[in-house]
Amino acid sequence: MFSITEEQLFTFHFVDREIFCRLVFNFKRDPVESLLVMAVWLWLEELGFRDITLRLMNQPDFVLKAVADEAALFLQCMEQSCPPSPDSFGGMALTTLLVGKEVSYDIIFQNKYTAINGIKSVLNSVCASIFPDIMQKVLGNQCVVSPDHPLVIPGFPHPVFGAVKIWPRETDNSLPDYGMLIELNSVNNVMKDNCQF
Repeated sequence: MFSITEEQLFTFHFVDREIFCRLVFNFKRDPVESLLVMAVWLWLEELGFRDITLRLMNQPDFVLKAVADEAALFLQCMEQSCPPSPDSFGGMALTTLLVGKEVSYDIIFQNKYTAINGIKSVLNSVCASIFPDIMQKVLGNQCVVSPDHPLVIPGFPHPVFGAVKIWPRETDNSLPDYGMLIELNSVNNVMKDNCQF
């Protein structure tokens, strides 16, 4: 059986971790909402909307914030019992521009329960594994840490997406600079080829 270390997992997901850090540390966005925003983007990547986080990596702050706002509105849309009206939720124009395919609240709402299950799966299988140290650091005293139990995170269980089990990690109060782990020129070249605003 093949296994990887936590360091290898974090290195593989360095772009996702970097984007998550920008959301919660640089922009001081709500960590629970940011965790769910990341789950939405990673779920969309699983559906074939390729490289969302990679395309966001070198975008200016205002673009990342705007695309995160669209994902946050998407999450609010999932809490509604009726389909969204264009006036109440607007659209996902920047996300559509970013991925080169139409992404809309209405289209996703038509498959609401599939979307909810997919996001729950990504939240528990991916996000819970790649962001535990960041969640611990950003929440500080707000989360209860016990090595025998998952973190108790304010806002979970979520009314739509349920519980998430994030197991505590030993932290050294510093997060590695993931930008140093790869050669940024290769990322920049991908960005120039795939994401022009």
